Amino acid sequence: DFAPSGAVAGDCVIDYQEIEVMADTWLDRDSLVYTERPGDSNLVVWYPLNTLVVSGASTDANKIYCHSDTDNPDVCDVTKTRLVGALWNNSVTTPGYKGTEWKSPGAVKDSCSVGGAGCLYFSGEQGGRVLCGTTYGDLSIGIGVHPDNGDVNAITMSCWAKWLGPRYWDSYLLSKGQGFMGKRSDYSEDGMIWTFWISQDSGIAGALGIGHYASGDTATPDLVSAGGLMNSYIGQWVHVAATFPHPSGNPADGNDHAKLYLNGGEVDDGPWRLSHGYDPNIFFTIGTTTDPNGWADTPSTFYGYIDEVRIYDRALEPNEIAYLADPSPEDGQLWIPISSPANVYDANEIAPYIGMQPQGLRSVNFKDFAMLVKEWLTEEMFPR
Repeated sequence: DFAPSGAVAGDCVIDYQEIEVMADTWLDRDSLVYTERPGDSNLVVWYPLNTLVVSGASTDANKIYCHSDTDNPDVCDVTKTRLVGALWNNSVTTPGYKGTEWKSPGAVKDSCSVGGAGCLYFSGEQGGRVLCGTTYGDLSIGIGVHPDNGDVNAITMSCWAKWLGPRYWDSYLLSKGQGFMGKRSDYSEDGMIWTFWISQDSGIAGALGIGHYASGDTATPDLVSAGGLMNSYIGQWVHVAATFPHPSGNPADGNDHAKLYLNGGEVDDGPWRLSHGYDPNIFFTIGTTTDPNGWADTPSTFYGYIDEVRIYDRALEPNEIAYLADPSPEDGQLWIPISSPANVYDANEIAPYIGMQPQGLRSVNFKDFAMLVKEWLTEEMFPR
């Protein structure tokens, strides 16, 4: 009983909804991926979001700092002090109530080991965010569609997040997407560049997506995963990422496709593009998709925790994404399990008493279907 999905999955009966979930992920497989450290090549900004890792002379608790340890690889330029971000809440937030605040522990440390020194909590209320840079031009991170101004037209967005689910306490917020991060001042071709979020639109609630100004754009629409993808991970730390290479302008070219990743595994790809917003005039924000100049009271705020935010101005390779998603990357490989709850059969056929099917050999197939049929129309009282 795993459908419908959610914080508490299932409806206490095994029926056609389980069949639909299984059909959507039929023959999905787990995998073992060899990881590769991305290095600091084209690393534009890295916010560890650890309260103990700072840059500069002060440790203002209302600020976030770009990593600046030049003795280690995978770091930002120590001179990028202008990349400091500020925790930002607006008048919609109840006085005395922190919509954005520090929490500890986080998801990962600098070394990507489990249990970091801190992370940021976003309450989901309107307007909560981290605003990176203090004035226009502070955060010209080189990601946009103006090559004459240094933009390279390629990007990787990456972070760890613990999503706490839909915002059921407010009917208005319940239907709005929740942003991990974005470069957007408004919804227009010149007012945004990209957004990275969890959708709450009807029919695709719980989907992972990246957006641009897609109004009337049928060739390169927003790239959105299957609905419900994130629902199984409510309340859990996961790694999310999206990549987009330097485009040739041919949407039919699979090499030009944007890609979405969850926990190191690719979950979707497709034609996409960046909008034409002028990069230095649009703030980079974390915890929402829109800067306060565009919409101070934006409802696209995240509900949960965010850690280890990275932006590259190149598209990382899959094994590099896997490295960022690996809590213990020192072993050089990451196991990417089947994300679907339809994976209900894991027994080792050769010697069942040994235990689970070996990693890298699991699949959603007729063995899972046989187990579902065996329990067909089984109904139990809640909780199961």
